[in-house]
Amino acid sequence: MPYDKYHYWPIRTGPGGSIPGPGGSIPGRDILNQVLQDLAETKDDIDRLEILDSFEAWVKRCSQAEMAEMMARQLIVQAQPFVQAGILGQFPPVSPIHRGRPAQGES
Repeated sequence: MPYDKYHYWPIRTGPGGSIPGPGGSIPGRDILNQVLQDLAETKDDIDRLEILDSFEAWVKRCSQAEMAEMMARQLIVQAQPFVQAGILGQFPPVSPIHRGRPAQGES
């Protein structure tokens, strides 16, 4: 099994800035810069291919996470009326308090 160099990089599911590295937040450095730096520092062609394969796996994980997030949001939208009705059915019925009145005399 090949080494997945970028396995622990945070998954990005939305637009936005740099992604912090596994050792903590590094301003201005995202995974693309890290991949380019790793490729420049590596002299072996097989290692370069493994870096690119690891980056591809990270991109696929991001894609899957984004798809799962969108499907979960859609499921929540579709299921919300049923869940809400089920929860409301668990509450006791609400009605005004019955207040007895004294009998009125006939005139």
